[in-house]
Amino acid sequence: MRTTVLLAGAVAMLALVLSGCSPHPVEPGVSSLPAAVSAEPVDSPAASPTEAAEQWMIHYRARHWQDGSAAAWVDRVRPYVTDAQHARDEQVRDGTAGTDWSEFVNDRCHSTVADVAAVVPPEAPGTPDAVNVLVSATVHTRCTGGASVEHAAATLVVVRAPDGSFRVDDRVF
Repeated sequence: MRTTVLLAGAVAMLALVLSGCSPHPVEPGVSSLPAAVSAEPVDSPAASPTEAAEQWMIHYRARHWQDGSAAAWVDRVRPYVTDAQHARDEQVRDGTAGTDWSEFVNDRCHSTVADVAAVVPPEAPGTPDAVNVLVSATVHTRCTGGASVEHAAATLVVVRAPDGSFRVDDRVF
């Protein structure tokens, strides 16, 4: 009796997985990934702490095998960080590989960032000029050998710059 119940449960789970969780059909040459956000810096500065955090995440996590180095993110995030944060980023420029860069290049990988969301939690310490922001995103990496998806998150201190825009001043986590 117990074996029959377990077998019936396994068949039911298999049917559920096959019917409700299978990916929708995709036409050849059409990506099934969500639309990704461009990694090109925008011309306008961030108008809010959450926008600064979102732009930082996009430019920090987007990568392409044709980037000059694994640390190309330092230049991409520059418009969205303070001078102090940029100085800290510069200190790790030559030591950051993050992923195995040579393998990333050899496999012609490209990472895009989607589903970016930032929030200032109500309990977060802050002032009108400095606040902690939680930011998250989904990172899609495609290589010649396959694809992967990972979730990224960070806690950032975002401050108001002298020009009134907002910039990331520190990465807390």
